[in-house]
This record gives sequence, C-alpha cells and structure tokens, in this order.
Amino acid sequence: MDTKRFESWFRKEAVATYWLIAIFVGSIWIATLLDYTLNLKWGCDPRALWIAPLILCGATAIRFFHTEVDRLLNRSSDEV
Repeated sequence: MDTKRFESWFRKEAVATYWLIAIFVGSIWIATLLDYTLNLKWGCDPRALWIAPLILCGATAIRFFHTEVDRLLNRSSDEV
C-alpha cells in the first residue's frame, strides 16, 4: 500500500471512529437524560449526564490534534 492511500485510509478511519463515538455517547446521554427527567425506569446511570460530555470533549480534542498533526505532516512533506 503506498503512502497516499494509507494516509487517505487513516484519515477516513479517524473521522468514522470520531463520529461513531459521538453518536454512541450522544445516544447514551439522551437516553439517560430522558430516563432521569421523565422517570422512565430504564435503569440508566445518572453519572452519564456529566461523563458523556467529557468523553465527547476528549474525542473532539483527539480529533482536533489528529487533524493538526496531519496538516503539519502534509505541509512538511510538501516542502521536501
């Protein structure tokens, strides 16, 4: 596999992983919020109301740093 194909695959996988985490954490947060506010007795842990945003912030920070490192590597490879 050449370098460009690998970089493209890696970039797509990072984006897909981020969105999967965001959708999963968001759905758990919404389910917990509904369970907590409407007393639906689903058994959701109310700690997810403050843990889920932290997980999403962490995933967003990792995605941001991944994008910046990728941009720096592309810039440095274009200069060579």
